[in-house]
Amino acid sequence: MLEELRIGSFGGISGELFFSPGLNVIVGETGTGKSLLISSLKFLMGERFSFVTDDTFVEAVFKTDGDELFVRRDLKGGRSRYFLNGVRVPQRKLFEVLSPLFILQSQREGISLLKPSVQLKLLDRFSGTEELLEEYRELLNRYREKLSELEELKKQEMLREREIDILRFQIEEIEEANLKPGEEEELLELKERVSK
Repeated sequence: MLEELRIGSFGGISGELFFSPGLNVIVGETGTGKSLLISSLKFLMGERFSFVTDDTFVEAVFKTDGDELFVRRDLKGGRSRYFLNGVRVPQRKLFEVLSPLFILQSQREGISLLKPSVQLKLLDRFSGTEELLEEYRELLNRYREKLSELEELKKQEMLREREIDILRFQIEEIEEANLKPGEEEELLELKERVSK
């Protein structure tokens, strides 16, 4: 759960916001900064904004399983720096830690929640079965590869059986011809005599 949010020089706003346990509602007139609050969380997760400066920072405190998690992103020399509990980390690490904690949803994005595929992804994410799903996908891919190999082996076996049938037929024809040693020479001589 998000407990605190501190913003510095982000789109013209600076300040602190403390959240209560349960539902927190942010309301206000158009242009009062509601969207900037959401954008500050997106900035924290790694999204880029054109209006940030070297003074921009966003800090948040999350409570997870009884522990507090301190998160910060700031800019120094035009480069982003990310921190977890005071330790500098890569952006992807911060994203990994934060993405299970909240989902940012705009008005138009709410429509995507109606899609079964999106609902399934959210269910997998919140149920903690993503690793199990990944393992299942790997096993399914291996199964499909083995199935393809089996089909290829069956095709090769059919080709071998066809080749065996052709060879058997040729053997039968040779046996039915009842050929004798020297018969070819005799036939060639006979052909030569007849053609004279």
